[in-house]
Amino acid sequence: MRYYYGGPGMSWYPMFGFLMMLVFIGLVILLVSFFLRRPIRHMGMHDHELPGRATSNASKILDERLARGDISVEEYNQLKDAINKRREE
Repeated sequence: MRYYYGGPGMSWYPMFGFLMMLVFIGLVILLVSFFLRRPIRHMGMHDHELPGRATSNASKILDERLARGDISVEEYNQLKDAINKRREE
């Protein structure tokens, strides 16, 4: 029979430190993976607050609609002009 720290009831105590070390290492790994997977924001702003971001997305969508044939060339030119006017504001 083993006696640690004065009695047989304390035989689990050395394993407690080992388990806590494993938990700590696991938490460190989770935190590192969380921060590595997070997208980096420029100056703390969100995508919709970045200058020129919304208009470039609108231009891409407009180009895709023209390529699919959803709109005519005349409609494309009108919408493109409207996007450019809004970009200048």
